[in-house]
Amino acid sequence: MSTTLPSLLGRLTWLLAPGRCVLCGLASHRQRDLCDVCEADLPPLIDACPRCALPMAPGMAGPCGSCTLKPPRHLSLQAAASYEDPADLLVQALKFRGLRAAGRVMAEVMYERLPTGALPLDACLLPVPLHPWRQWRRGFNQSSLIAEHLARLGGWRIVTGALRRHRSTRPQSGLSRAARRRNLAGAFRARPGAVPAQIIIVDDVVTTGTTLDVVTGTLLAAGAAGVHAWAFARTPPR
Repeated sequence: MSTTLPSLLGRLTWLLAPGRCVLCGLASHRQRDLCDVCEADLPPLIDACPRCALPMAPGMAGPCGSCTLKPPRHLSLQAAASYEDPADLLVQALKFRGLRAAGRVMAEVMYERLPTGALPLDACLLPVPLHPWRQWRRGFNQSSLIAEHLARLGGWRIVTGALRRHRSTRPQSGLSRAARRRNLAGAFRARPGAVPAQIIIVDDVVTTGTTLDVVTGTLLAAGAAGVHAWAFARTPPR
């Protein structure tokens, strides 16, 4: 089998700067900045509902009872890990410490753990946008960073400019589901004619699903035919 240029460059980069685990700080001994031990500690989602990614009874197939009674507007939600230690530390390293290598690691884990067979072949990645002021203060959009790495891994196209966050909102952490929805009311706007038919929303964490629902509703109203979602982590039920 012939060796591709990207793989050669990856090996050369690893030889010049060996991988170092973004969680424990030790050498990873591979091209990923995450050691085998820390990656094995990332808690996977087991028996998760395909629509909301929350746990179901072992062996249960299909959507959970809540999604059957009230189907969400998005068609599927997949997450690579449960938002628990150490997955939460990986998210916080990217979002609050600006450790961009964590975003690349999160995308690599997502690409390996999340099945792609059920997704439309023509789907485009759409990262959840930040308000321009917040993105300027942070220096980057963590969802965009993850989406860029996913696009390189899987060959997807990223949609830019189709959705924007035109109103700055309070941080969602600590708010109830109802307060989150009030906080996000009218926060997103889609650009007419720029929304593709099939979309995969990319985000770092899904907590209550409020942001995902508001974004999905905005995209469907702008002409999207089907909306799926990928996240690195899903917050478990309390």
